[in-house]
Amino acid sequence: MAWQVLQKAVFDGAEYGLLFHYHDGQIAAAIKRGEVRPFYVHDANHPYRRYWRFHRSIMDNAQPFEVLISTIARAVSMAYASVRQEFLEALAEAEINPGAFGYGITQTVYPIGEREFVVIGSKFHAIAVKTFKEMGGRWLKEAGGWHLRDTSLPMLVTTLEREAGYDEQNILVHPGSFTLQDVHLLSGLGATPIPFPTFEHDLSACQDAESEGDHGIVVPTIERVAETGLTEADVLACIPKGAAHDYQVTGAVFMATRTGALNADDMGVGKTRQAILAAYAVKLKHERKLVILVVPKSVRYKWEREILAIYPEEKVQVLEGVDVAPEAEWVLLNYEQAGKWQILGERACALIVDEAHKLKTESALRTQAVYALASTIPVRYLLTATPILNRESEMYALLKITGHPLGSMELPDFVSRFAGSREFRAALNEAITGNWMIRRSKHQVLRGKVPGKERNYRSIPMPKKMAQAYQEALNSGTSTFGVLHSTRRFLQEACIKEAGKYLKKEVAKDEKMVVFVNYTEDAYAHAEYLTGLGKGRFVVLTGDILSDAKRQELLDCVQRDDSVKGIVGSYGVLAEGVDLWRANHVYIASQPWTPATLEQAEDRCNRLGKTRMVRVEIPIYAGTIDEAIRELISGKAEIVEDVLDPEEAERAAIRKVTELVKGGRKAVAVV
Repeated sequence: MAWQVLQKAVFDGAEYGLLFHYHDGQIAAAIKRGEVRPFYVHDANHPYRRYWRFHRSIMDNAQPFEVLISTIARAVSMAYASVRQEFLEALAEAEINPGAFGYGITQTVYPIGEREFVVIGSKFHAIAVKTFKEMGGRWLKEAGGWHLRDTSLPMLVTTLEREAGYDEQNILVHPGSFTLQDVHLLSGLGATPIPFPTFEHDLSACQDAESEGDHGIVVPTIERVAETGLTEADVLACIPKGAAHDYQVTGAVFMATRTGALNADDMGVGKTRQAILAAYAVKLKHERKLVILVVPKSVRYKWEREILAIYPEEKVQVLEGVDVAPEAEWVLLNYEQAGKWQILGERACALIVDEAHKLKTESALRTQAVYALASTIPVRYLLTATPILNRESEMYALLKITGHPLGSMELPDFVSRFAGSREFRAALNEAITGNWMIRRSKHQVLRGKVPGKERNYRSIPMPKKMAQAYQEALNSGTSTFGVLHSTRRFLQEACIKEAGKYLKKEVAKDEKMVVFVNYTEDAYAHAEYLTGLGKGRFVVLTGDILSDAKRQELLDCVQRDDSVKGIVGSYGVLAEGVDLWRANHVYIASQPWTPATLEQAEDRCNRLGKTRMVRVEIPIYAGTIDEAIRELISGKAEIVEDVLDPEEAERAAIRKVTELVKGGRKAVAVV
């Protein structure tokens, strides 16, 4: 379609470049007043001259998005909704070009040791900064450069070329060798840097890794997905009587008969149990007798309990120290440990990675560590109900880790083929479903076993006095982020008061309630307020509680202690890997930014063992940014549904049209 404000859009992995329709003057003035501060490309020779560069934290993560749209809409005298729609379409259809904004920028490499370097750029380049951070780089203020360790020169240069879009002539290697004590002098050294020499025929420094793709990552060779040779009968013989539901047996068979698979079942369906059953069947027949599990730190002991509940004779070790017990048959690592135990993979027959959406960024150190493990282990299983949080490309690393043929494509080719439209996403779904990915919804497999959930968006009119206070919050910030923080925190506080009303009116004596917040600095005050209403005690679980034992104690308290009415928690801690089946009410005091996070939060309670429907209450104050966030989540949900479940995408479209026909009434969706 022809846009009124925007002409074109490009994305380099860190920044969006937007070309406007002759509104530069008005937009520049508006942006200056709004303090968004994007870069403007002035250089007449630059291939993206006249583009405005916005960091993805503004656009993709949606934090200041609503404020930015309002600013531009006012500047060009257009309706907010129209401008917002143009932006959403432009971001979804943006050209992918890692080198878009690296034009004319050089990166000089100073060797500090055999696998240690300092890299200094001639100008700031956001995608280069992103690349160095994901490689584990440390910023050296005195040198104005990045300190990188545990990498080879070929890997460093390959990553800069392909991840950040640099070509050979813009990557320079300083002759000689230096020490970190001299780093403050590096930028002023008199020796002349030289172009990096080609190394296509000398990959020994990469430890037999193969450079794959046009996206800048050196990836160890991972065997293609194949059949394991196990039959359905082999798997069934390994499953104790009564240990699994029929659909879980089906999932275990699907996984065990393949050397690579993604289990994307809904939360609460039992992915953990299916993976354990499949890995045990593989282990029983394989000459190697070790299973490695990479899981979030907070759920390691939950996994241990689950393994022993099915196979009590197995030797399970949660790795806390520096030694792996020789008799261990299952070793549980957290993501932070994966990079230190790559050698363990040579003893393992199977790898299980829980919450695999954490590996969506291919150049991140945790992803690289799992790549290295996967390259030495013959069977690889990934578990996540949310393989896509925002973009189709997030599936790419998961395909590569497991050895799926699509993972051998170049990333730009993958994006051009499978991202950007419903037809492309449907093609991706067809390519991965049935041969690599298994995905069942609760509706499909738990009908009659789990009562389900009811999500209710409740529009709340804002009283005059509160509206004035909200306006003050809008005007209180000195920056875009400051405005967002103050307004969303204000709305969270107001929603907690609404949660109190909901608690007293809707939550029965024998029921429990989970409250999700974004701003954890107020969590204890919120819990104290809810406790003070006299319905029962509320506890708090946020990221400041580091002890696994303490976290589990709080969760057990909610499940078992009848004096505890509920829990107030943050999404990062409470929405992932936590089982709260005793709770029947979920209250979203502050919406998350992605549909996946919302689904995860809701499904902490919607699990096997439920006897009552889970009610999800999401208050939306009319005329505030909460309305825009709801729309944002709906847009991202369409991408997820198209790839993972096209039929659900169609149902979602029908629901959306129905809602519009009803004149904007907030329909209750029963899932």
